[in-house]
Amino acid sequence: MEPSRLEVLNRMLEQLKLLELADQIDRGFDADRAAGRLSPERVAAAVQAARQAHPLVSAQN
Repeated sequence: MEPSRLEVLNRMLEQLKLLELADQIDRGFDADRAAGRLSPERVAAAVQAARQAHPLVSAQN
């Protein structure tokens, strides 16, 4: 097989891997949301904790 075709196939495979990972992440967020781990209060608390732990990063945003 020509190298250019292999390169295209490799890019397609990488894209499929990314789509699968995105699907896994989506399912994880759905499960966390259903379990109450992503409530607005918990998200706000996590953001506040991250800003306190990394004050320089939050000051730049």
